Amino acid sequence: MLDRNALRDLQAVIGGDRADLEELIGEFIEDAPLQLADMARAAGAADTETVRRGAHSLKSNARDLGAVDFARLCAALEQDLNTPGFGGNLSERVKEIAALWPEVLFALKAEIGGSES
Repeated sequence: MLDRNALRDLQAVIGGDRADLEELIGEFIEDAPLQLADMARAAGAADTETVRRGAHSLKSNARDLGAVDFARLCAALEQDLNTPGFGGNLSERVKEIAALWPEVLFALKAEIGGSES
């Protein structure tokens, strides 16, 4: 589920400290559900800009943490929302991303030994 090379690369970029990597993972674990909830609310209100910003943020963080499939879904939504005349079902697209979150969460918790909630 997680790309170990991405995690190693991120750890190297932040100075090689495992504790710092685990802190970043913990922050993402806390922040992602809030962003997903904001995106779901925004999708229900047809607020494409808020959904696009959320997808961009989640994509970037997920990619850095090696959650490749999650990042790919976020990137696809962001790209579609950057295309004039997007006519897709925004709520369904956000639900598709949110449906993958439990797997990402499980993998991230396993990476840090399950010490985060």
